[in-house]
Amino acid sequence: EYIELHGAPQNQEQVEALLLHSEQQSDLLLQLRLKQASGDQTLDAEADILWYTTADNYGVLMIDAMESEQDDHLADIHTVAALMPQVIDALADTQGLVIDLRFNGGGSDGVSQVIARHFLDSERSLYQKRTGFGTTAIHDTIRLTPAEKTYLNPVVVLTSSDTTSAAEIFVL
Repeated sequence: EYIELHGAPQNQEQVEALLLHSEQQSDLLLQLRLKQASGDQTLDAEADILWYTTADNYGVLMIDAMESEQDDHLADIHTVAALMPQVIDALADTQGLVIDLRFNGGGSDGVSQVIARHFLDSERSLYQKRTGFGTTAIHDTIRLTPAEKTYLNPVVVLTSSDTTSAAEIFVL
């Protein structure tokens, strides 16, 4: 939108104006996404996860990445594993849950699996994954067991063309 109006940036000042515009648009989008919140919203910036309850008692869980900026998949898995019981406790009494992955570009499959465990009622074989090619390809069947705290009320997952990689794994 900015480039359509002003053209491609030609100097540092225009680059800074573009970045400011982008930041303002991101803030506006977040405000729109939070418009239905009826009370406190809880944001874990490290995990890029935000959750709240609406006035009509639905939970909303917005997950914008399956990784942090640390680029440490094991740390990300531990962070999310510690966070998810808090999320489930906060949303446990809602009549349903909307999981918003529309802006999630992925990250670690391990993070997706940790989150998914909180929505299972029994052990399941979720998907198969092949990495590599030809005779060196590795085939894995991913099985998950439910987490100690689970959410078993109705769930709707929102996705978009921006939902990719590990976020798609979660949707499976």
